[in-house]
Amino acid sequence: MTRDASPGIRRGAAITALGITLIYLVLGLMWIGFSDRALLALVDDVEWLSRLQTGKGWAYVVVTAGLLFVLIHRALAARDRAAAEAGRAARIIDHSPVLAIEWEARDGWPVTYVSPNAADWGLDREALLAGDPDYASLIHPDDLPSIVEEVQMHLAHGPDRYTQLYRLVLPVLGTVWVEDRTWLSRDTDGRVTRIHGVLLDVTERRRLELERQRQMERLERAERDAGLGSWEYDPVNGFWWSDQLFRLLGRPPDGPEPDVATLLERDLDTESADGPRLAATLRGMAAGTPPQSQYLHVRRHPGRGPETWLRFGIQRASSFPGESPGGAWRVQGTALDITELHQAELELRAFNADLERRVERRTAELQVANQELESFSYAVSHDLKAPLRGIEGYSQLLEAEHAGRLDDEGREFVRNIRQGVAQMNELIGDLLTYSRMERRPLEQRRIRLRDLVGETLRALEPEYPAAATTAIDVPDELEVETDPDGLGLILRNLLENAFKFSAGRDEPRVRVAAQRRTSVVRLEVEDNGIGFDEAFRERMFEIFQRLNRAEDYPGTGVGLALVRRAARRLDARIEAEGRPGEGATFRVELPQ
Repeated sequence: MTRDASPGIRRGAAITALGITLIYLVLGLMWIGFSDRALLALVDDVEWLSRLQTGKGWAYVVVTAGLLFVLIHRALAARDRAAAEAGRAARIIDHSPVLAIEWEARDGWPVTYVSPNAADWGLDREALLAGDPDYASLIHPDDLPSIVEEVQMHLAHGPDRYTQLYRLVLPVLGTVWVEDRTWLSRDTDGRVTRIHGVLLDVTERRRLELERQRQMERLERAERDAGLGSWEYDPVNGFWWSDQLFRLLGRPPDGPEPDVATLLERDLDTESADGPRLAATLRGMAAGTPPQSQYLHVRRHPGRGPETWLRFGIQRASSFPGESPGGAWRVQGTALDITELHQAELELRAFNADLERRVERRTAELQVANQELESFSYAVSHDLKAPLRGIEGYSQLLEAEHAGRLDDEGREFVRNIRQGVAQMNELIGDLLTYSRMERRPLEQRRIRLRDLVGETLRALEPEYPAAATTAIDVPDELEVETDPDGLGLILRNLLENAFKFSAGRDEPRVRVAAQRRTSVVRLEVEDNGIGFDEAFRERMFEIFQRLNRAEDYPGTGVGLALVRRAARRLDARIEAEGRPGEGATFRVELPQ
């Protein structure tokens, strides 16, 4: 249904009818005039003239009837075809999501036609054609000024085909976004007579576009915060850069992406770090060669601002949907600002170089200290032991040759001298062992732990002939990867302490146990001796620290210090637990 459309249709029909009438009149008059003159000129007989006039009349009727049939049939057929096309177009529009609409080119844009599917848009077709409401009142108030201005521009200057995007506020559907594809009809004087439009509801598309825009804004913020730019390249379209990549390269984000030659010449220092490799890769891409995935470090061109280092990531991406696997290719990449990291690397290199110099200096100092320690060890083993040997010799002579002249007290003094000499010799030996331990090379090899325990016990048997009952709880197959001499020293000192501090018991007992755990082998030496106070657990591993009087339990106070130092060299952990009068347990955990 249209408003003011019937006069146009009637004018078309009148023109068609008038055309047919004029043709009929012209042909009729021509026929009458020509035929009458021809008959008068050719026939003299009145009877024959009458008959021929009658025949001419019938011929005229038949010919004009046929001609009228042809003309009317053509006109009606054209009308029927136009009606059929219009009906088909109406049915298509009625079942499509678009709304066809026509306006007059005057204030308020009165609607002169609206497609039958207006109800699908929640519009009353009759009311819209009647101008209640007028179309302009349906346009969102925020969009109306710009729409009016744009329409006026097209009405005045063209072009006559254009597309607008705006919002309509509809009674039922509420606010919807429409894409209005419009064209103008003008009269012979160029004045616009009608505005035709096809409206498409693009609310969902607009929502997706806005969501995509929000996602891009979030991505842009994330890239800006992370100092990370992204880019793409394909042989057809060239580069695409994110705004952050423009900023990283000192370019305005609203400018065009450069080509490969410009990028290498003006934006990147291709002589820095991985610059030559990056240049070769980008030139290969421009020549049509897909790159390999890689990460390259390069400095921004000095002409683009302060020194900036970038880490370019290059990754060949999958083909777009619809492309053949062997067809076009494209590249996705990133550029990360690593200026601070690069500066930190330079500082770290400088620190490492300085550290190496310090290590070399300390190594030299350590070598000097080791030489001094060697000298000290030599002095201890020779210069200090020589007087002790003299004291030991003279005390033996005094006891052997002058014993009769000495009373009991004198002989006691001689025994004390010789005992002190022996103790001093033992202390010197322990100190030499302690000082030389760090310089002894480690020999890592696999040994059977039970065999090492047996060898150590046999070596201690002459020194402790009446030792405690010893239980060995070590699996025959248990092996350990370690330095045999270092572990042997630990085991010897722990067993010596166990025998020494349990000797006063009625039934002294010592137990050696070992077991493999997840990543260690645990070795335990347990006794039922005098034990110790847990408060002194750390102190007893320090050199010369004794928890008991030397008169009661002889020793130098170096044994457990040797144990801890040897354990550290083996990366082992040692711990002890005990209680006064209830014995002690020492555990060594050897990493495997």
